[in-house]
Amino acid sequence: MVELVENGAFLFDPKATQKAVTTFIDGVFRQHPDIDTLTLSSTHLPWLRSFFEAARPSCQFLDPAESIVAGLGDGTPGTGQIQGLVTESETYDIETFRRMLQQFGVDIPLEVV
Repeated sequence: MVELVENGAFLFDPKATQKAVTTFIDGVFRQHPDIDTLTLSSTHLPWLRSFFEAARPSCQFLDPAESIVAGLGDGTPGTGQIQGLVTESETYDIETFRRMLQQFGVDIPLEVV
């Protein structure tokens, strides 16, 4: 499931993403049919929440990050500047990541580290 986020498929190919998530979640429920709640305990899985919900609408999906973010409060004042530090490889290049940010309307300077 992480790969669907890492490679941007959830943004660029939602039909294939839905198929992959549905196949995955069907397998989970074949092994554990009595599940009614699943947790999206990963930095990646919340990006797939709508796909999980479409695959299993009767299931409740929890995102523990929501309570963590809510507990952060106002934080500390900063400079107001954002710098994106990214790593890249042959599989995951900065241009694909930039295209993913554009899908969200995010335009920040990126620096490969």
